[in-house]
Amino acid sequence: MKRTIGSCLLGRENNFDFIRFVAALAVIFSHSFYLTNSTEQEPLMLFTSGRFDTAHLSVAIFFVISGLLITMSYERSKSLHSYFEARILRIYPALIVVIFCTVFILGPIASSYSLKEYFINSQTIKYFLSNTFMARVQYTLPGVFEHGVSNTVNASLWTLPIELACYCFVAVAGLLVSKKIKSGLILGVLSLAVFYYVFFNGFSALLFYFLFGALLYLFKDKIVLNGVVAVVSFLVLLANLHYNTDPGANFVVKSMNIIIKGASLSYVIMYLSFIKTTHIKNFAKSGDYSYGLYIWAFPLQQIISRSFEGLNAYSLFVLSAIATLFFAALSWHLIEKNALRLKNKLVYKQTQPYANVGV
Repeated sequence: MKRTIGSCLLGRENNFDFIRFVAALAVIFSHSFYLTNSTEQEPLMLFTSGRFDTAHLSVAIFFVISGLLITMSYERSKSLHSYFEARILRIYPALIVVIFCTVFILGPIASSYSLKEYFINSQTIKYFLSNTFMARVQYTLPGVFEHGVSNTVNASLWTLPIELACYCFVAVAGLLVSKKIKSGLILGVLSLAVFYYVFFNGFSALLFYFLFGALLYLFKDKIVLNGVVAVVSFLVLLANLHYNTDPGANFVVKSMNIIIKGASLSYVIMYLSFIKTTHIKNFAKSGDYSYGLYIWAFPLQQIISRSFEGLNAYSLFVLSAIATLFFAALSWHLIEKNALRLKNKLVYKQTQPYANVGV
């Protein structure tokens, strides 16, 4: 019997949690080169002649997996309201805590401004509100990390508005397909407003990775997982990353580039996600730390890089990974796990066709 994505989703064995965990660590790894001013030495940057780094590849992996799982989440949700409720409960509780701690604990301690100057500065409240509501990410706080390689407080936040835009896209597409035109038009206008921000800031590539993941789910019963195809896809991905390095390519070439990259990456990720394993399938049994790793890492890396001058990228990565894992564990056990319980209780149908996929 041929193994399709759909047949694999019927079971409980998958490696999504492990892959997302590794991808989150890879983002920390890549940012370590940036914060030690050695980006040109980052392995994937060397392999792609400076056109693609490990952080961007990892984010692409996140979006492929998210595209599949969020589309499935929409299908499983009792209503549109419950669908968005699920997304809010997964993203916002931990995010709000990170932003609160950044503004009201890290900021006052790290800022060169006096306490009064820091809190009356309009940029402080703007950072809190803009990043909480994800209208437009603000990266700096008054006087914080102002000397050094970068004064960015949390570089990882840039993907979250795009993620939210993708959630709206799934809802709009689902509503229009089900002919609920009125609600679809309302959400369509909202989505266009969000997409305006996305497209005109040059981040539309992530939308395509998400769409590849969504297509994998829509055609889950047609796509067969085959080891030979996975190996070929991996080789195609490597060739695409290594040789397609022309920054002056026209629109058609760039479009073909992302289609090839997205299709090959998506297939490889799906194949790896459903390889039968003994231990990896239970990797997140003690907790799913990938989201916490992602949103906590950069400010902690900034603190560590400034506290221990002269660290190279590899040393910064090790120290940052350990510190961030501690905060990610706290985030999971104190915040995310409780929000997930509430989400599962309020949002999904009693009878669920798929299980253990972390949506």
